[in-house]
Amino acid sequence: MSAKQTWIILTSGDEPMQSISDQLKEKGFTIDSTLDAIGQIIAKGTEDMKDKAKNIKGVSDIISSQ
Repeated sequence: MSAKQTWIILTSGDEPMQSISDQLKEKGFTIDSTLDAIGQIIAKGTEDMKDKAKNIKGVSDIISSQ
């Protein structure tokens, strides 16, 4: 299994942040913070988890925080 790293999840604003956060948790992410004002979620997960999370409605991009 890949090591977890920190990701910045950029949202489109089309879906509630809580809904996106809940779906990320279902995919195995650990949520560090939800930045509602700028539409970003900081979370830890693997590369595989990141690839699957790109299919969540309301997620526009996922970038590495490194």
